[in-house]
Amino acid sequence: MPSIIKKAIYSPIFMLSSTDAPRIRRAYEKAMDKSSKFFEIRWVLNRPKVYIMANRETMKALRERKVADWIGGWTDENAIYILNVNKCKLTKKVKARVLREGYLSDLTHEIAHLFFLKVAKTHDTNPIWLWEGVSRYLDGHTKPSKDKEIARFHPSKFEDFLEYYDRHKLPGKENEAGVYRESGFVVEFLVKNYGKEKLLRLIRSIKDAGNEAAFAKKFKNIYGFELNYNNFNR
Repeated sequence: MPSIIKKAIYSPIFMLSSTDAPRIRRAYEKAMDKSSKFFEIRWVLNRPKVYIMANRETMKALRERKVADWIGGWTDENAIYILNVNKCKLTKKVKARVLREGYLSDLTHEIAHLFFLKVAKTHDTNPIWLWEGVSRYLDGHTKPSKDKEIARFHPSKFEDFLEYYDRHKLPGKENEAGVYRESGFVVEFLVKNYGKEKLLRLIRSIKDAGNEAAFAKKFKNIYGFELNYNNFNR
């Protein structure tokens, strides 16, 4: 007999309640201020709402599908969804830091995505190495750290970020995790060596690129060199 494939059915109904969490609110304002200064945008009206998801089942229900273990949050239109840190696969030390900082790194990462879209003036998030790289750079993951658990992720050279252009053409959704390895450090390299203004020009050029080859051409016009690994490993 043929096997029966059971598809999970998630309820579209959620009970929401507002809460005043001073520590998270302060982190939110810091994250908004940091992105505002970096992207040179003053965001006053209709600012992003933040939803803390109680557990992974709620996360799955919101996305109406399975969710990879490494995913802890995302943005949707003008909202930010973050998983309760107690439900994340993190060490006690890291969880304590996240709670102490009021989800500062997570909020900065997701808020930066929303500012990115405002600058790009498009919902096209390709190349995803740039989309994730800017958020990774702003959320602090590229800063030197004495914590061995964090320091081990610093790449010795760039060798795979260009594989992450179009998320829809990756072999599987799980493989999206790889984009985080180098992308933040690539953005850090560009900002430190060529300045923030060129990076903002690059983000603005996305809406006119259309495909990977066109984006590479835009990149060369702005930076004056080819978009390849050799030019990032000098």
